[in-house]
Amino acid sequence: MEPEVFSGEDLTNLAKEIGVGGKNLLKFEGSKYYIDFVVKDHTKKASELHEVEDDIYYVIEGEGILSLGGGIEGKRPREGAPGHYIGDDLIGATERHLGKGDLVVIPHGVPHMMDASKSRIVYLVIKEVV
Repeated sequence: MEPEVFSGEDLTNLAKEIGVGGKNLLKFEGSKYYIDFVVKDHTKKASELHEVEDDIYYVIEGEGILSLGGGIEGKRPREGAPGHYIGDDLIGATERHLGKGDLVVIPHGVPHMMDASKSRIVYLVIKEVV
């Protein structure tokens, strides 16, 4: 596998191309790491929990509210993804305002949810399968 370099301009153009949603940016063959590129624009992501992955969020632009911990309301298995759960809101979570340049490490087993219902946020999610 060859090294990959993504410039700031590359990421800005990718955000325009995606519009809203997510895209796998890079997955190293045979590695336990992969990178997702996520754009949320006035949307609220479902709550989620991963039993087998740690997440690292790096905010490229915009802002949002990240909820961490607590309990998942309406918790159910994510279809086709063993060890992954989704739900509605988080009950008893701690909220953190995130903005450009912020970095967050979310260990496996910690419920989390990104709320960009009042804003737009573009961020990378670096995942490690534990």
